[in-house]
Amino acid sequence: MCSFTQPGSYRVMSTKSVTEVIIDGSGEQYLRLEEIAQTLNVSADTLSTWARRFPSFPRLQLPGGALRVRASEVEAWLKNFRKEGADHGK
Repeated sequence: MCSFTQPGSYRVMSTKSVTEVIIDGSGEQYLRLEEIAQTLNVSADTLSTWARRFPSFPRLQLPGGALRVRASEVEAWLKNFRKEGADHGK
């Protein structure tokens, strides 16, 4: 569900205690909804609703259904969403 410039371009790097997934050459961490919700001052349920309601919401859905997001992608999505909302209000 997350947009990739080259579908399927990822690699998994494993260390003793952490598995890091690098997608599109980015090492930016994917966060649980609860982690990014605190930063945005919204609930994890709100983020989950946005993911269901807005197909453009950037997320990675894990095989079990859990969602992960990158902070930079959510921030860019929110800026664009606000801009589009302001344009429609004119």
